[in-house]
Amino acid sequence: MYVSRGTLSLTLKKVEQLYLDCNIRIVRRPNYGIRAEGSEFDIRRFLCDIFVRHEYLWEVGKKHQQETLKKIGRIVHKKVQAFDRFFSEAAYQAFVEYIYIAIQRIREEHFISFHPDQRDYLERKDYFFIESLVQELERDFQVEWPELEKLSLAVWMCGNNSRNQLIQYRENLVIRNEIYTKLGEILESIYQEFHIDLRGNLELHMSLAQHMMPMDIRLKYGLKLANPLLENIRSMYPLAWQIAGFMAAELEHIYEASVSDDEIGYLAVIFELALQKKEHSPEKKNVLLVCVSGRGTAQLLRHQIESRFYDHIDRLYVKGTLELEDRDFEEIDLVVTTVPLNCGIQIPVIEINELLTLNNQAEMRLALQSDKPFLWESYYKEDLFFSDLCREHKEEVLEQMCEMISERYPMPEDFFQSVMNRENTASTDIGIRSALPHPDRLIPESTMIAVGVLRKPVFWGKKEVSLVILALIGKGEDPDIQKFYEGTIRLLSDAAAISELEARPDHQTLIRLLNSGSFPRL
Repeated sequence: MYVSRGTLSLTLKKVEQLYLDCNIRIVRRPNYGIRAEGSEFDIRRFLCDIFVRHEYLWEVGKKHQQETLKKIGRIVHKKVQAFDRFFSEAAYQAFVEYIYIAIQRIREEHFISFHPDQRDYLERKDYFFIESLVQELERDFQVEWPELEKLSLAVWMCGNNSRNQLIQYRENLVIRNEIYTKLGEILESIYQEFHIDLRGNLELHMSLAQHMMPMDIRLKYGLKLANPLLENIRSMYPLAWQIAGFMAAELEHIYEASVSDDEIGYLAVIFELALQKKEHSPEKKNVLLVCVSGRGTAQLLRHQIESRFYDHIDRLYVKGTLELEDRDFEEIDLVVTTVPLNCGIQIPVIEINELLTLNNQAEMRLALQSDKPFLWESYYKEDLFFSDLCREHKEEVLEQMCEMISERYPMPEDFFQSVMNRENTASTDIGIRSALPHPDRLIPESTMIAVGVLRKPVFWGKKEVSLVILALIGKGEDPDIQKFYEGTIRLLSDAAAISELEARPDHQTLIRLLNSGSFPRL
Protein backbone atom coordinates (compact mmCIF):
# COMPACT_ATOMS: atom_id res chain seq x y z
CA MET A 1 0.00 0.00 0.00
CA TYR A 2 1.40 3.40 -1.00
CA VAL A 3 1.44 6.14 1.66
CA SER A 4 2.61 9.64 0.72
CA ARG A 5 5.38 11.33 2.67
CA GLY A 6 2.96 14.07 3.76
CA THR A 7 0.43 11.55 5.14
CA LEU A 8 3.18 9.69 7.00
CA SER A 9 4.55 12.93 8.45
CA LEU A 10 1.10 14.05 9.61
CA THR A 11 0.42 10.67 11.22
CA LEU A 12 3.77 10.73 13.03
CA LYS A 13 2.95 14.19 14.42
CA LYS A 14 -0.34 12.88 15.82
CA VAL A 15 1.42 9.89 17.38
CA GLU A 16 4.11 12.17 18.81
CA GLN A 17 1.44 14.35 20.44
CA LEU A 18 0.01 11.28 22.17
CA TYR A 19 3.45 10.64 23.68
CA LEU A 20 3.98 14.30 24.61
CA ASP A 21 0.64 14.35 26.45
CA CYS A 22 2.18 11.81 28.84
CA ASN A 23 5.59 13.56 29.12
CA ILE A 24 7.30 11.03 26.85
CA ARG A 25 9.94 12.42 24.50
CA ILE A 26 10.51 11.27 20.95
CA VAL A 27 14.24 11.01 20.28
CA ARG A 28 15.40 10.91 16.65
CA ARG A 29 18.86 9.89 15.53
CA PRO A 30 19.79 9.99 11.82
CA ASN A 31 20.54 6.53 10.43
CA TYR A 32 19.41 4.92 13.70
CA GLY A 33 15.70 5.65 13.89
CA ILE A 34 13.22 6.88 16.50
CA ARG A 35 12.71 5.88 20.13
CA ALA A 36 10.46 7.02 22.98
CA GLU A 37 12.00 8.03 26.31
CA GLY A 38 10.23 8.76 29.59
CA SER A 39 9.76 7.64 33.17
CA GLU A 40 8.22 4.24 33.77
CA PHE A 41 5.22 5.85 35.45
CA ASP A 42 4.61 8.05 32.37
CA ILE A 43 5.03 5.10 30.03
CA ARG A 44 2.36 3.22 31.95
CA ARG A 45 0.10 6.27 31.83
CA PHE A 46 0.55 6.26 28.07
CA LEU A 47 -0.21 2.55 27.78
CA CYS A 48 -3.33 2.95 29.94
CA ASP A 49 -4.53 5.86 27.82
CA ILE A 50 -4.07 3.90 24.61
CA PHE A 51 -5.72 0.87 26.22
CA VAL A 52 -8.77 2.76 27.48
CA ARG A 53 -9.24 5.29 24.68
CA HIS A 54 -8.17 3.38 21.60
CA GLU A 55 -8.44 -0.29 22.61
CA TYR A 56 -5.55 -1.54 20.53
CA LEU A 57 -3.01 -2.55 23.13
CA TRP A 58 -1.47 -6.00 22.47
CA GLU A 59 -4.09 -6.88 19.87
CA VAL A 60 -2.09 -9.90 18.70
CA GLY A 61 -2.95 -11.83 21.84
CA LYS A 62 -6.42 -10.40 22.38
CA LYS A 63 -8.00 -13.65 23.58
CA HIS A 64 -5.27 -14.21 26.17
CA GLN A 65 -5.48 -10.54 27.10
CA GLN A 66 -9.22 -10.78 27.83
CA GLU A 67 -8.76 -13.94 29.89
CA THR A 68 -6.02 -12.26 31.96
CA LEU A 69 -8.18 -9.17 32.52
CA LYS A 70 -11.07 -11.34 33.73
CA LYS A 71 -8.76 -13.16 36.13
CA ILE A 72 -7.44 -9.86 37.55
CA GLY A 73 -11.02 -8.59 37.75
CA ARG A 74 -12.11 -11.57 39.83
CA ILE A 75 -9.22 -11.03 42.27
CA VAL A 76 -9.96 -7.30 42.61
CA HIS A 77 -13.68 -7.97 43.07
CA LYS A 78 -13.00 -10.45 45.87
CA LYS A 79 -10.77 -7.93 47.69
CA VAL A 80 -13.29 -5.14 47.17
CA GLN A 81 -15.93 -7.24 48.92
CA ALA A 82 -13.55 -8.32 51.68
CA PHE A 83 -12.55 -4.71 52.49
CA ASP A 84 -16.02 -3.27 51.83
CA ARG A 85 -14.67 -0.84 49.24
CA PHE A 86 -16.62 0.86 46.49
CA PHE A 87 -15.58 1.43 42.86
CA SER A 88 -17.60 2.90 40.03
CA GLU A 89 -17.61 0.77 36.90
CA ALA A 90 -15.24 3.17 35.11
CA ALA A 91 -12.81 3.32 38.06
CA TYR A 92 -12.95 -0.47 38.52
CA GLN A 93 -12.14 -1.07 34.84
CA ALA A 94 -9.29 1.49 34.86
CA PHE A 95 -7.81 -0.09 38.01
CA VAL A 96 -7.92 -3.61 36.53
CA GLU A 97 -6.33 -2.39 33.29
CA TYR A 98 -3.50 -0.67 35.18
CA ILE A 99 -2.77 -3.91 37.09
CA TYR A 100 -2.68 -5.77 33.76
CA ILE A 101 -0.15 -3.30 32.34
CA ALA A 102 1.90 -3.28 35.56
CA ILE A 103 2.21 -7.09 35.52
CA GLN A 104 3.46 -7.02 31.91
CA ARG A 105 6.01 -4.29 32.67
CA ILE A 106 7.29 -5.90 35.89
CA ARG A 107 7.79 -9.18 34.05
CA GLU A 108 9.91 -7.30 31.53
CA GLU A 109 11.85 -5.79 34.48
CA HIS A 110 10.62 -2.24 33.92
CA PHE A 111 10.02 -0.90 37.42
CA ILE A 112 8.57 2.28 38.90
CA SER A 113 11.45 4.44 40.18
CA PHE A 114 9.74 7.51 41.68
CA HIS A 115 8.54 7.88 45.27
CA PRO A 116 4.98 9.25 45.50
CA ASP A 117 3.98 11.94 47.99
CA GLN A 118 2.79 10.16 51.15
CA ARG A 119 0.06 12.76 51.65
CA ASP A 120 -1.77 11.24 48.71
CA TYR A 121 -2.80 8.24 50.81
CA LEU A 122 -5.93 9.36 52.49
CA GLU A 123 -6.16 6.49 54.99
CA ARG A 124 -3.99 3.55 55.99
CA LYS A 125 -6.71 1.07 55.06
CA ASP A 126 -6.01 2.04 51.44
CA TYR A 127 -2.57 0.53 51.84
CA PHE A 128 -3.90 -2.53 53.73
CA PHE A 129 -6.20 -3.15 50.77
CA ILE A 130 -3.25 -2.87 48.35
CA GLU A 131 -1.09 -5.22 50.49
CA SER A 132 -3.76 -7.92 50.50
CA LEU A 133 -4.46 -7.47 46.78
CA VAL A 134 -0.78 -7.65 45.81
CA GLN A 135 -0.24 -10.83 47.85
CA GLU A 136 -2.89 -12.62 45.79
CA LEU A 137 -1.62 -11.14 42.51
CA GLU A 138 1.91 -12.34 43.32
CA ARG A 139 0.64 -15.84 44.05
CA ASP A 140 -1.58 -16.16 40.97
CA PHE A 141 0.72 -14.47 38.42
CA GLN A 142 4.13 -15.40 39.89
CA VAL A 143 5.27 -11.77 39.83
CA GLU A 144 6.94 -10.05 42.77
CA TRP A 145 5.81 -6.47 43.43
CA PRO A 146 8.51 -4.17 44.90
CA GLU A 147 7.47 -1.60 47.52
CA LEU A 148 7.44 1.32 45.06
CA GLU A 149 5.16 -0.69 42.76
CA LYS A 150 2.69 -1.03 45.64
CA LEU A 151 2.82 2.72 46.28
CA SER A 152 2.25 3.37 42.58
CA LEU A 153 -0.76 1.05 42.64
CA ALA A 154 -2.15 2.99 45.64
CA VAL A 155 -1.72 6.28 43.77
CA TRP A 156 -3.55 4.85 40.78
CA MET A 157 -6.39 3.56 42.94
CA CYS A 158 -6.82 6.81 44.92
CA GLY A 159 -6.56 8.95 41.78
CA ASN A 160 -9.32 6.99 40.06
CA ASN A 161 -11.71 7.37 42.99
CA SER A 162 -14.66 9.67 42.51
CA ARG A 163 -16.05 12.02 45.13
CA ASN A 164 -18.96 9.65 45.89
CA GLN A 165 -16.58 6.71 46.30
CA LEU A 166 -14.54 8.65 48.87
CA ILE A 167 -17.61 9.65 50.85
CA GLN A 168 -19.00 6.11 50.82
CA TYR A 169 -15.69 4.51 51.81
CA ARG A 170 -14.48 7.07 54.35
CA GLU A 171 -16.81 8.00 57.17
CA ASN A 172 -14.52 10.75 58.51
CA LEU A 173 -13.31 12.47 55.37
CA VAL A 174 -10.69 15.12 56.17
CA ILE A 175 -10.10 17.80 53.53
CA ARG A 176 -6.65 19.35 53.39
CA ASN A 177 -6.52 23.10 54.13
CA GLU A 178 -4.59 23.85 50.94
CA ILE A 179 -7.36 22.39 48.78
CA TYR A 180 -10.05 24.32 50.66
CA THR A 181 -8.04 27.55 50.33
CA LYS A 182 -7.51 27.01 46.59
CA LEU A 183 -11.25 26.56 46.08
CA GLY A 184 -12.05 29.77 47.94
CA GLU A 185 -9.75 31.67 45.59
CA ILE A 186 -11.25 29.94 42.53
CA LEU A 187 -14.85 30.72 43.56
CA GLU A 188 -13.81 34.36 44.00
CA SER A 189 -12.34 34.32 40.47
CA ILE A 190 -15.55 32.78 39.12
CA TYR A 191 -17.52 35.64 40.69
CA GLN A 192 -15.20 38.20 39.10
CA GLU A 193 -15.51 36.47 35.71
CA PHE A 194 -19.25 35.67 35.56
CA HIS A 195 -20.67 37.87 38.35
CA ILE A 196 -22.54 34.80 39.61
CA ASP A 197 -22.02 34.59 43.36
CA LEU A 198 -21.35 31.02 44.53
CA ARG A 199 -18.84 32.09 47.18
CA GLY A 200 -21.14 31.56 50.15
CA ASN A 201 -22.48 28.20 48.96
CA LEU A 202 -21.04 25.86 51.62
CA GLU A 203 -22.56 22.76 49.99
CA LEU A 204 -20.85 23.59 46.67
CA HIS A 205 -17.56 24.35 48.44
CA MET A 206 -17.66 20.98 50.23
CA SER A 207 -18.64 19.08 47.07
CA LEU A 208 -15.78 20.62 45.10
CA ALA A 209 -13.34 19.98 47.97
CA GLN A 210 -14.35 16.32 48.17
CA HIS A 211 -14.01 15.98 44.39
CA MET A 212 -10.65 17.76 44.41
CA MET A 213 -9.03 15.22 46.74
CA PRO A 214 -8.72 12.44 44.14
CA MET A 215 -8.48 15.01 41.33
CA ASP A 216 -5.48 16.52 43.12
CA ILE A 217 -3.72 13.15 42.75
CA ARG A 218 -4.71 12.81 39.09
CA LEU A 219 -3.37 16.27 38.23
CA LYS A 220 -0.12 15.69 40.12
CA TYR A 221 0.61 12.41 38.40
CA GLY A 222 -1.18 12.90 35.08
CA LEU A 223 -3.77 10.16 35.67
CA LYS A 224 -6.89 10.12 33.52
CA LEU A 225 -10.45 9.32 34.57
CA ALA A 226 -12.81 8.65 31.67
CA ASN A 227 -16.21 10.36 31.74
CA PRO A 228 -18.80 8.25 29.87
CA LEU A 229 -21.40 11.06 29.99
CA LEU A 230 -19.09 13.76 28.66
CA GLU A 231 -21.01 14.73 25.50
CA ASN A 232 -24.36 14.79 27.33
CA ILE A 233 -22.93 17.03 30.05
CA ARG A 234 -21.38 19.38 27.49
CA SER A 235 -24.65 19.81 25.58
CA MET A 236 -27.15 19.79 28.47
CA TYR A 237 -25.33 22.08 30.94
CA PRO A 238 -23.70 24.86 28.86
CA LEU A 239 -23.34 27.45 31.63
CA ALA A 240 -22.00 24.91 34.14
CA TRP A 241 -19.60 23.72 31.43
CA GLN A 242 -18.29 27.25 30.93
CA ILE A 243 -17.80 27.79 34.67
CA ALA A 244 -16.09 24.39 35.01
CA GLY A 245 -13.85 25.25 32.05
CA PHE A 246 -12.88 28.50 33.76
CA MET A 247 -12.04 26.58 36.95
CA ALA A 248 -10.01 24.12 34.88
CA ALA A 249 -7.94 27.00 33.46
CA GLU A 250 -7.28 28.20 37.02
CA LEU A 251 -6.21 24.69 38.04
CA GLU A 252 -3.87 24.45 35.05
CA HIS A 253 -1.99 27.50 36.35
CA ILE A 254 -1.79 26.02 39.85
CA TYR A 255 -0.70 22.51 38.86
CA GLU A 256 1.11 23.41 35.63
CA ALA A 257 -0.74 20.52 34.01
CA SER A 258 -3.56 20.27 31.47
CA VAL A 259 -7.09 19.45 32.64
CA SER A 260 -8.97 17.12 30.30
CA ASP A 261 -12.53 17.57 29.08
CA ASP A 262 -13.44 14.48 31.12
CA GLU A 263 -12.40 16.29 34.30
CA ILE A 264 -14.26 19.44 33.22
CA GLY A 265 -17.37 17.31 32.77
CA TYR A 266 -17.22 16.03 36.35
CA LEU A 267 -16.78 19.59 37.65
CA ALA A 268 -19.66 20.81 35.46
CA VAL A 269 -22.09 18.37 37.09
CA ILE A 270 -21.19 19.76 40.54
CA PHE A 271 -21.64 23.35 39.34
CA GLU A 272 -24.93 22.51 37.58
CA LEU A 273 -26.43 21.23 40.83
CA ALA A 274 -25.41 24.45 42.61
CA LEU A 275 -26.78 26.61 39.77
CA GLN A 276 -30.10 24.79 39.74
CA LYS A 277 -30.53 25.17 43.49
CA LYS A 278 -29.58 28.85 43.28
CA GLU A 279 -31.95 29.44 40.36
CA HIS A 280 -34.88 27.61 41.91
CA SER A 281 -34.56 29.15 45.36
CA PRO A 282 -37.47 31.52 46.09
CA GLU A 283 -36.81 35.01 44.78
CA LYS A 284 -37.73 37.32 47.61
CA LYS A 285 -39.90 40.30 46.74
CA ASN A 286 -40.50 43.75 48.20
CA VAL A 287 -44.10 44.17 49.36
CA LEU A 288 -46.02 47.35 50.22
CA LEU A 289 -48.88 46.90 52.71
CA VAL A 290 -51.52 49.68 52.52
CA CYS A 291 -53.67 49.82 55.62
CA VAL A 292 -56.07 52.49 56.95
CA SER A 293 -56.90 50.81 60.25
CA GLY A 294 -55.34 51.74 63.56
CA ARG A 295 -51.69 51.22 64.29
CA GLY A 296 -52.32 48.05 66.33
CA THR A 297 -54.34 46.37 63.54
CA ALA A 298 -51.72 47.32 60.94
CA GLN A 299 -48.91 45.84 63.07
CA LEU A 300 -50.91 42.63 63.60
CA LEU A 301 -51.51 42.30 59.86
CA ARG A 302 -47.82 42.98 59.21
CA HIS A 303 -46.88 40.22 61.67
CA GLN A 304 -49.28 37.77 60.00
CA ILE A 305 -47.80 38.45 56.56
CA GLU A 306 -44.19 38.27 57.73
CA SER A 307 -44.68 35.03 59.66
CA ARG A 308 -46.48 33.25 56.80
CA PHE A 309 -44.35 34.53 53.89
CA TYR A 310 -40.92 35.10 55.44
CA ASP A 311 -39.29 32.89 52.76
CA HIS A 312 -40.76 35.02 49.92
CA ILE A 313 -40.51 38.59 51.24
CA ASP A 314 -37.33 40.64 51.34
CA ARG A 315 -38.79 43.92 52.64
CA LEU A 316 -42.29 44.72 53.85
CA TYR A 317 -43.31 48.40 53.96
CA VAL A 318 -46.47 49.64 55.71
CA LYS A 319 -48.10 52.87 54.51
CA GLY A 320 -51.44 54.65 54.72
CA THR A 321 -53.37 55.75 51.62
CA LEU A 322 -52.38 59.42 52.11
CA GLU A 323 -48.69 58.46 51.85
CA LEU A 324 -49.08 56.87 48.39
CA GLU A 325 -49.12 60.06 46.35
CA ASP A 326 -45.39 60.66 46.62
CA ARG A 327 -44.44 56.98 46.85
CA ASP A 328 -41.87 55.63 44.33
CA PHE A 329 -43.03 52.14 43.33
CA GLU A 330 -39.90 51.24 41.35
CA GLU A 331 -38.53 48.91 44.03
CA ILE A 332 -41.95 47.42 44.94
CA ASP A 333 -42.97 44.05 43.45
CA LEU A 334 -46.42 43.62 45.03
CA VAL A 335 -48.97 45.87 46.75
CA VAL A 336 -51.28 44.36 49.38
CA THR A 337 -54.09 46.62 50.51
CA THR A 338 -57.11 46.53 52.83
CA VAL A 339 -58.89 49.27 50.82
CA PRO A 340 -59.53 49.78 47.08
CA LEU A 341 -56.84 51.84 45.34
CA ASN A 342 -57.47 54.15 42.40
CA CYS A 343 -54.04 55.63 41.79
CA GLY A 344 -53.05 53.78 38.59
CA ILE A 345 -50.33 51.56 40.06
CA GLN A 346 -48.58 49.53 37.31
CA ILE A 347 -47.64 46.56 39.53
CA PRO A 348 -49.79 43.69 40.91
CA VAL A 349 -52.27 44.72 43.63
CA ILE A 350 -54.12 42.33 45.95
CA GLU A 351 -57.04 43.35 48.17
CA ILE A 352 -57.17 41.52 51.51
CA ASN A 353 -59.22 41.55 54.71
CA GLU A 354 -57.99 43.32 57.80
CA LEU A 355 -57.18 39.86 59.16
CA LEU A 356 -55.72 37.42 56.62
CA THR A 357 -58.19 34.80 55.43
CA LEU A 358 -57.18 31.49 53.84
CA ASN A 359 -58.23 32.85 50.43
CA ASN A 360 -56.07 35.97 51.01
CA GLN A 361 -53.10 33.76 51.88
CA ALA A 362 -53.56 31.57 48.76
CA GLU A 363 -53.78 34.62 46.48
CA MET A 364 -50.70 36.21 48.07
CA ARG A 365 -48.65 33.01 47.83
CA LEU A 366 -49.49 32.68 44.13
CA ALA A 367 -48.41 36.28 43.48
CA LEU A 368 -45.19 35.95 45.51
CA GLN A 369 -44.20 32.71 43.80
CA SER A 370 -44.74 33.96 40.25
CA ASP A 371 -41.65 35.05 38.36
CA LYS A 372 -41.27 38.34 36.58
CA PRO A 373 -41.12 38.05 32.78
CA PHE A 374 -37.51 37.97 31.62
CA LEU A 375 -36.85 41.02 29.46
CA TRP A 376 -34.01 40.29 27.06
CA GLU A 377 -34.28 43.84 25.71
CA SER A 378 -32.95 45.16 29.02
CA TYR A 379 -29.64 43.41 28.25
CA TYR A 380 -29.52 43.33 24.45
CA LYS A 381 -30.06 46.96 23.48
CA GLU A 382 -31.12 47.63 19.91
CA ASP A 383 -28.58 50.45 19.45
CA LEU A 384 -25.77 47.99 20.30
CA PHE A 385 -26.69 45.46 17.60
CA PHE A 386 -24.10 45.74 14.80
CA SER A 387 -24.59 43.73 11.62
CA ASP A 388 -22.42 43.26 8.55
CA LEU A 389 -19.09 43.90 10.33
CA CYS A 390 -16.18 43.42 7.98
CA ARG A 391 -12.77 42.86 9.57
CA GLU A 392 -9.99 40.32 9.00
CA HIS A 393 -8.80 39.62 12.56
CA LYS A 394 -10.48 39.32 15.96
CA GLU A 395 -8.47 42.26 17.34
CA GLU A 396 -9.88 44.46 14.58
CA VAL A 397 -13.43 43.19 15.24
CA LEU A 398 -13.17 43.93 18.95
CA GLU A 399 -11.61 47.34 18.34
CA GLN A 400 -14.40 48.31 15.95
CA MET A 401 -17.11 47.13 18.37
CA CYS A 402 -15.48 49.00 21.28
CA GLU A 403 -15.37 52.18 19.20
CA MET A 404 -19.04 51.85 18.22
CA ILE A 405 -20.07 51.24 21.84
CA SER A 406 -18.02 54.25 23.01
CA GLU A 407 -19.81 56.45 20.46
CA ARG A 408 -23.13 55.61 22.14
CA TYR A 409 -22.22 55.24 25.82
CA PRO A 410 -19.43 56.77 27.92
CA MET A 411 -16.55 54.28 28.30
CA PRO A 412 -13.06 54.59 29.85
CA GLU A 413 -10.09 55.28 27.57
CA ASP A 414 -8.67 51.80 28.15
CA PHE A 415 -11.95 50.07 27.28
CA PHE A 416 -10.56 48.23 24.25
CA GLN A 417 -7.35 47.34 26.10
CA SER A 418 -9.41 45.92 28.95
CA VAL A 419 -11.24 43.63 26.51
CA MET A 420 -7.95 42.54 24.93
CA ASN A 421 -6.37 41.89 28.35
CA ARG A 422 -9.12 39.36 29.07
CA GLU A 423 -8.91 37.93 25.56
CA ASN A 424 -5.16 37.38 25.91
CA THR A 425 -5.75 35.38 29.09
CA ALA A 426 -7.85 32.76 27.29
CA SER A 427 -9.75 32.68 24.03
CA THR A 428 -13.47 33.38 24.42
CA ASP A 429 -14.85 31.44 21.45
CA ILE A 430 -17.79 29.34 22.55
CA GLY A 431 -20.61 27.23 21.16
CA ILE A 432 -21.39 27.35 17.44
CA ARG A 433 -19.34 29.92 15.45
CA SER A 434 -19.63 32.33 18.38
CA ALA A 435 -17.50 34.26 20.86
CA LEU A 436 -18.40 35.81 24.23
CA PRO A 437 -15.64 38.35 24.99
CA HIS A 438 -15.76 40.85 27.85
CA PRO A 439 -13.47 43.31 29.67
CA ASP A 440 -11.16 42.18 32.45
CA ARG A 441 -13.13 44.25 34.98
CA LEU A 442 -16.65 45.56 35.60
CA ILE A 443 -17.17 48.85 33.73
CA PRO A 444 -20.79 50.10 33.45
CA GLU A 445 -23.16 50.48 36.39
CA SER A 446 -25.71 48.14 34.81
CA THR A 447 -25.15 45.30 32.36
CA MET A 448 -25.33 45.99 28.63
CA ILE A 449 -24.60 43.59 25.77
CA ALA A 450 -23.32 44.44 22.29
CA VAL A 451 -23.79 42.05 19.36
CA GLY A 452 -21.67 41.91 16.24
CA VAL A 453 -22.58 39.77 13.22
CA LEU A 454 -19.62 39.40 10.85
CA ARG A 455 -19.85 39.42 7.07
CA LYS A 456 -17.14 36.73 6.93
CA PRO A 457 -16.03 34.40 9.78
CA VAL A 458 -12.82 35.32 11.64
CA PHE A 459 -10.47 32.89 13.40
CA TRP A 460 -10.83 33.57 17.13
CA GLY A 461 -8.24 31.33 18.74
CA LYS A 462 -9.77 27.88 18.53
CA LYS A 463 -12.25 28.15 15.68
CA GLU A 464 -13.95 30.43 13.16
CA VAL A 465 -16.45 32.93 14.59
CA SER A 466 -19.23 34.86 12.85
CA LEU A 467 -21.21 36.06 15.90
CA VAL A 468 -19.63 38.12 18.69
CA ILE A 469 -21.47 38.84 21.97
CA LEU A 470 -19.47 41.52 23.80
CA ALA A 471 -20.72 41.41 27.40
CA LEU A 472 -20.27 44.47 29.62
CA ILE A 473 -21.32 43.16 33.03
CA GLY A 474 -22.49 45.88 35.39
CA LYS A 475 -21.08 46.75 38.80
CA GLY A 476 -24.45 46.54 40.52
CA GLU A 477 -25.99 43.34 41.85
CA ASP A 478 -28.16 41.67 39.22
CA PRO A 479 -30.43 38.81 40.41
CA ASP A 480 -31.09 37.82 36.78
CA ILE A 481 -27.46 37.54 35.63
CA GLN A 482 -27.55 33.73 35.85
CA LYS A 483 -30.64 33.64 33.63
CA PHE A 484 -28.85 35.92 31.17
CA TYR A 485 -25.83 33.61 30.96
CA GLU A 486 -27.95 30.46 30.85
CA GLY A 487 -30.11 31.69 27.98
CA THR A 488 -27.26 33.31 26.05
CA ILE A 489 -24.98 30.26 26.19
CA ARG A 490 -27.84 27.96 25.24
CA LEU A 491 -28.54 30.18 22.23
CA LEU A 492 -24.87 30.15 21.21
CA SER A 493 -24.89 26.35 21.42
CA ASP A 494 -27.89 26.00 19.08
CA ALA A 495 -26.70 25.51 15.48
CA ALA A 496 -30.13 26.23 13.93
CA ALA A 497 -30.52 29.46 15.92
CA ILE A 498 -27.04 30.70 14.94
CA SER A 499 -27.70 29.93 11.28
CA GLU A 500 -30.98 31.87 11.40
CA LEU A 501 -29.31 34.86 13.04
CA GLU A 502 -26.57 34.81 10.39
CA ALA A 503 -29.24 34.76 7.66
CA ARG A 504 -31.35 37.49 9.34
CA PRO A 505 -28.92 39.63 11.35
CA ASP A 506 -31.23 42.03 13.17
CA HIS A 507 -32.19 42.81 16.77
CA GLN A 508 -35.76 41.54 16.36
CA THR A 509 -34.57 38.09 15.25
CA LEU A 510 -32.14 37.90 18.18
CA ILE A 511 -34.84 38.70 20.77
CA ARG A 512 -37.28 36.26 19.17
CA LEU A 513 -34.70 33.47 19.28
CA LEU A 514 -33.86 34.23 22.91
CA ASN A 515 -37.55 34.19 23.86
CA SER A 516 -38.26 30.96 22.00
CA GLY A 517 -37.60 27.40 23.12
CA SER A 518 -36.06 27.02 26.56
CA PHE A 519 -34.15 30.29 26.85
CA PRO A 520 -33.57 30.64 29.70
CA ARG A 521 -34.19 27.36 31.53
CA LEU A 522 -36.45 28.07 34.51
